[in-house]
Amino acid sequence: MKIFFRSFIITLIFIFSGSVMVSAGITDEAAYIPDNTDFAVYINYDELFSYMRSGGVNPEDYTLMFGDREAQQFDEVLKRFNLKLSDVKEVFATICLSEIANQKFNFIIMINTGGKGDIPEEFRTGALDTGYGTIYTIPDSSTVQVCYMKSGQYYIIGEKETLVSFLKQKSLKIKSKGVFHGDFVKGCRGRIVYGNIVVSEIVRQVIKTAATAGAGADIDILQSNPFIRSLLSVRSSDFAVEGKDGFTYSVGMYGVTGEAAEHLVMVSHFGIVSSSFLFTFADMLMARTGASGNQNINALFGDRENLKTLQQILGRAKVRKTADSVIVTLNVTKEESDRSLAGIKKIIEKNRQARAERLESEKISELTTAIINNDAVAEEKAITAIKNVNIKDLNGD
Repeated sequence: MKIFFRSFIITLIFIFSGSVMVSAGITDEAAYIPDNTDFAVYINYDELFSYMRSGGVNPEDYTLMFGDREAQQFDEVLKRFNLKLSDVKEVFATICLSEIANQKFNFIIMINTGGKGDIPEEFRTGALDTGYGTIYTIPDSSTVQVCYMKSGQYYIIGEKETLVSFLKQKSLKIKSKGVFHGDFVKGCRGRIVYGNIVVSEIVRQVIKTAATAGAGADIDILQSNPFIRSLLSVRSSDFAVEGKDGFTYSVGMYGVTGEAAEHLVMVSHFGIVSSSFLFTFADMLMARTGASGNQNINALFGDRENLKTLQQILGRAKVRKTADSVIVTLNVTKEESDRSLAGIKKIIEKNRQARAERLESEKISELTTAIINNDAVAEEKAITAIKNVNIKDLNGD
């Protein structure tokens, strides 16, 4: 059971490592999130998978990007729930960062599969009839009691109190009173991915406390920095990915005016230029040592051609100041995004080959074990399953 739930968490990680209009259904459901929600993110996997198919990548192979064994573990969880990866259409998640200090998260995760899939009987643990639907409890979920359910076209996961409150408000049609929900839905429109965080006074205090703990006696020095003060004055921030002919990535900082906004413009330019210098330094190292001469740099940044593309993207970066915000945008052309997709396809093929070789090695290992145990029946069965006798077993023999 514990192995399953570890796999379950890995599944969620993959789902988030991922519109163009936001589905009315999922945003309607999101209207019942807690009033004090201050962070949310939305991903439209329908749009993402559509783009992958356009480049010849099967969405079912997406998890092979992260490795052979990781993909296998993920696929096993999906199979238990009678799902395919392409069944995932949308994901929406919210959390109340201001409650973390109280060891509460008030989080909700909604996964839209269009009604496909089911919770297996063996995982319907700790069933609780809330009066608004039956929820199940993840065992050993430490101090935070995590529950989940399937409701209509959604799988919903959340902290027990938050999930029960969500179901109650949805049943009684009591929508969230906060302005966060409306702003979030508006921000989602036309985006493939959208996230928004409200920097409440509580969250700002947590940041200051963390800074104080790290800086110690030097906290006065940090607080005298006008750029740090400007960052702390941000009321809310968002990030988005839009897709049309290529992709546009943007980060917005809101609630800033005057000198603070000017400081944030300078910080944004500094981040862009610093990144460009970093990539140049990495490119110089690769040029001197060869693409395979420094495996760590190659793994972090990709090949030299990839670094050139990153430089071109950074060269097109824009920093824009409005009446009360600073917006940073990066544009990726269709040609650049297509090259990236082709690179993903190569990684998937490489890991697919690694999986095929590993499966054959497992069969060879079964044969070796049968020979050692002098088990003629198992030996004959293992020989029948082996397709490539030139591969070594898992022990390298």
